[in-house]
Amino acid sequence: MVFLLFVAMSLQDTVAKPYVPIGCFKDTMKEPRPLPKLIENFRGGRLDWHNINKTIDACAQKAKEMGYLCFGLQFYGECWSGPQACLTYDRDGPSNESCIHGVGKENECTDYRILNSADRSMTHHTSGQPKCDHWSHGFASNRWYRFTDKAGEAMADECVQSMRCQTFMSGWMSGTHPEVVDGIVPRDVCFNWQNKSECCYRKTPIRVRNCGKFYVYKLPGNTGCYTRYCGNDVVPVGCYNDILSDRALPDLLDSYRGAINWNDLENSVIKPCAVKAKENNRRFFAIQFYGECWSGPGSQNTYAKYGPSSRCTTTAPFVGMQRANFVYMLTEESECNNYKILDAADRSQFHVTNTAKPIRCDHKRLDENSWYRVVGAAGNAMADQCVQTWRCQTLGTGWFNGTYPKVSDGIQRGNVCFSWNRKCCYKESIVRIRNCSSFFVYKLNNDIGCVNAYCGNGQ
Repeated sequence: MVFLLFVAMSLQDTVAKPYVPIGCFKDTMKEPRPLPKLIENFRGGRLDWHNINKTIDACAQKAKEMGYLCFGLQFYGECWSGPQACLTYDRDGPSNESCIHGVGKENECTDYRILNSADRSMTHHTSGQPKCDHWSHGFASNRWYRFTDKAGEAMADECVQSMRCQTFMSGWMSGTHPEVVDGIVPRDVCFNWQNKSECCYRKTPIRVRNCGKFYVYKLPGNTGCYTRYCGNDVVPVGCYNDILSDRALPDLLDSYRGAINWNDLENSVIKPCAVKAKENNRRFFAIQFYGECWSGPGSQNTYAKYGPSSRCTTTAPFVGMQRANFVYMLTEESECNNYKILDAADRSQFHVTNTAKPIRCDHKRLDENSWYRVVGAAGNAMADQCVQTWRCQTLGTGWFNGTYPKVSDGIQRGNVCFSWNRKCCYKESIVRIRNCSSFFVYKLNNDIGCVNAYCGNGQ
């Protein structure tokens, strides 16, 4: 069996169109059923086969009377719903069968393509061969797409730095995501190149829809290369119970309850909480009581300790109610997990260069697409004060000349000075640096000339 699902746009009588269709879903008839309650049966002579919308209107009215937001029609005239219908309607999955006269078969909330690769996340730094969302590269134009998994829960809706999500010109949606009641809305995608024109060097129109639990986007494939649509950095995990005396996520990072914008929970609650989680090096965080931001050490192991809950909002953006956490996961910052090691003892700032051994030169010998971490006898970071020449097994000694960033600063530019001929900064080079909470990583320029090398702060 299948049913066609609708979401009521309002429980008030003043709305001209009282519902929007969501899609066609399976019902295996096994308990518990996706929509467990038969609230009205219009079969048995009550159906107007020439105007099936009358049945939909009547079912919507019945759902409104009972205070239900989501309802479905099955077997042409059975009106089904339930207190948690918006959470359970897709329990048995989408249906490929036609609903009423084919309605729902091509519905964008059930007929979409998936964008889920980790390198599509806005936090992914482009390295190697860039990718492009162009029809000539196999991207199907003017189809509906859904972001999920490691790509994020939705398209990024804030400026994404260029050279992110494995492309040159990073695409992000200008404007807020719609509510379910808005239906399909127009938006623009901006493509950022070197932060020109306020992060909108080029733009293209798209269409967006809120399908209740996720968003879908109708995307053109003619934006040119190298451009790509980028996902955000937050992945929804789910709704879970909490016990106040022994919280699953014990640290209150912040509370936004006094400043909640109920029309924009995404920007007034969820995004600020994500920033707090990053600052505290927490990969999992949760929203409880509509505006409280919670996390904790080992959050990936504790967030589900009390099992799933139904006390969360039922349409995106999701937040928890009382004694319930809606949990999110940040997509991984790859440079903090994927780096190369510089650990040789003779790279220490105090190692006197031994001319009987090969002289170190990092020119053209480092991978400019990789990140590096200084560890072991080389130190725990790059030297950050003037290093004498003829140290760290080289002649021109490289040291970081600047202030180390905080975790919340993300990736920053910095200068490395090379000491030579009694000058502490005879030559300079631009590098990238990131604070990964307990250590630093560096993206190093490999065009520094010989004989120069980067020195660690080892003792």
